[in-house]
Amino acid sequence: MKFKYETTKAFLAAVQAGEFTGQVIVDNDCVDAYQGDEKVCNFGDDVPENVLISMLEALGVEAERP
Repeated sequence: MKFKYETTKAFLAAVQAGEFTGQVIVDNDCVDAYQGDEKVCNFGDDVPENVLISMLEALGVEAERP
């Protein structure tokens, strides 16, 4: 399934541009972004810890799991 934002960088760019105004749902095993009722990003079906690291890295912050 294709989503509007296929990568973390694309999602963050949309947030910074004010294009994304929906919500991000963080569950114990996945992270999804919704614009209204439409799922627009599933962050690769990755676990929340990896999504956080990916977002930090996309923002230029060095991050790793100990």
